[in-house]
Amino acid sequence: MIKKYLPYSIHDDLVPLDLQDKLLNTVFCQYKNYHLPLHYRNNITGLKNSKKNPFEEGFGETIYGKNNKHQHAGLFLSPLYSITEKLNITIWELYNVRVFMLIAKGNKNITTYPHTDLPFPHLVCLYYINDTDGDTVLYGKGKKEEIYRVTPKKGRCIIFDGGIYHASSTPTLANRAIINYNFFPMEDKPQFEINK
Repeated sequence: MIKKYLPYSIHDDLVPLDLQDKLLNTVFCQYKNYHLPLHYRNNITGLKNSKKNPFEEGFGETIYGKNNKHQHAGLFLSPLYSITEKLNITIWELYNVRVFMLIAKGNKNITTYPHTDLPFPHLVCLYYINDTDGDTVLYGKGKKEEIYRVTPKKGRCIIFDGGIYHASSTPTLANRAIINYNFFPMEDKPQFEINK
């Protein structure tokens, strides 16, 4: 089912600007008494076999997952629903939603370990909460050949086949915050085009 999807699709501003602002202000604690607590993770990719790498440290929070629904779930699910509605993709099942933040450090972008989020077919949507550097890198077969880089930009999203190995890069300009959605689509072949 998933193999019929285009490898990746990049879009800007499918999420309304007021929602983009609310997500940014919530994650970066700009509201009094209303913020998203993020928790330290020594390995942001979550790979158990990955060697400890200080550049894979960051902060995260599971918003939605198995036996877990965060109090702010409605706010953080809204971008996915807006994106998929505009791209004519029907969600059959949502597997998980996580917010991640990599801290800006150093003066060089270091790419984290290439990985897939799940060991079975699915779609991934990455929504970028803020403008910064620290590209997402997509890889071809074998995890060695880069096929595309996506620079974080507030309101940008990329949807791709969950079987594609990908990695984040450490930011140098400002902290890098994303929402990571893993889901199963209802359709066999949504109609969206690759934007480069």
